[in-house]
Amino acid sequence: MPAMLAANASITPDRAFLTDESGTLSRLETWNLAQSMARGFRRIGVDKGDHVVIMLDNRREFIASWFGLATLGAVEVPANPEYVGARLLHLFNHSRASVAIIDAAKLAVLDGIADDLLHLKQVVVVGQGQGAKFPSTKFLSIAFDSIADAADTSELPLVEVSDPVALMYTSGSTGPAKGALLPQ
Repeated sequence: MPAMLAANASITPDRAFLTDESGTLSRLETWNLAQSMARGFRRIGVDKGDHVVIMLDNRREFIASWFGLATLGAVEVPANPEYVGARLLHLFNHSRASVAIIDAAKLAVLDGIADDLLHLKQVVVVGQGQGAKFPSTKFLSIAFDSIADAADTSELPLVEVSDPVALMYTSGSTGPAKGALLPQ
């Protein structure tokens, strides 16, 4: 994915990539955002190969997170924002995600399973608000807006086409959801 984003930014940098209520991002702006997010995720301790849950609706922050994680070589674990209880707990624990990116409005759902989360250490919160257990002594909360830092221009790891980019979970209709690891 990083190679594709870089190529698109190089070939047609001014072409619109994303338009939403916040405005339009060009291909070059999207590539720059992905790199800034990748460096920001690395700064908070996410490394190449780490699993990170993204629990957001379709919005700009989802794209920024997904592309940033892919550019870093981390593995996106998308979680349906409507998941609750055992289904959500299974996704978190089975994926071994240590970081989650979540809408502030969904923190109460995470509070409900917090005591049983085995690997989660950090929660990146999109929007304003906090849960009863986020932040706490067990979980560090970080504001999404603080992740990207354009001043950091350090080298990012090389990402290969065979590296994993996402861990997608099945619907789990015949038992617990199964994770399918997808390559870049």
